[in-house]
Amino acid sequence: MDIRTQISMDIRTQMSTDIRTQISIMTDAKKSLENKRKREIEMEKQQRLSEADAKAIGEVYLPPAVKKHVRQKVSPRYINKT
Repeated sequence: MDIRTQISMDIRTQMSTDIRTQISIMTDAKKSLENKRKREIEMEKQQRLSEADAKAIGEVYLPPAVKKHVRQKVSPRYINKT
């Protein structure tokens, strides 16, 4: 086998490996995006259920981040300091 044939085979092998690597990367990225979307859908579903529960008992729904912020603002350790 001459050097040209060897180089040609090496290039083909490298290209084949690169293509397989790219396919693997793209497949992983697709799976990651699908899982992220599933989590987002589940979070939206949980929020809608929480909103419905709050409405059923006559309360206003507050997202968890707002509740945390409100609790920090109203905490007695902030109110009693003078």
